Amino acid sequence: MVTFGEFVGYMVRSALIMGAAVAAVAVVRWKFGLGTRTLKRLAIGYGLMLLLIAGLILVSNVTETRCRSNPAEFCRYNDGVPSIATVVVVFTAVAVFRAWSLFTNRWQAGSPDPKNV
Repeated sequence: MVTFGEFVGYMVRSALIMGAAVAAVAVVRWKFGLGTRTLKRLAIGYGLMLLLIAGLILVSNVTETRCRSNPAEFCRYNDGVPSIATVVVVFTAVAVFRAWSLFTNRWQAGSPDPKNV
């Protein structure tokens, strides 16, 4: 069973990493006026991914065994960490790609040309 402190730690780290990727899309949205639908979809996806991560944390199995480095101490291993990391990395990669694609296509989408401003 995951302790409350471990649960909060996993959630805060996941929220910060994925939130930074959503913030990149928000910056492109507010600076160039693009990607309203993309930002809305990523915000909904952000919430859903946090719910998925919370579920993964709660159903994960935690084992406590003696540490290899110091057999006098006990170490806790959570088998849900790889799946949590996969969800975070995939969501972050998608959000960063969307921010990059919005940024590179900003002139084609009707944003003012910086040469004429």
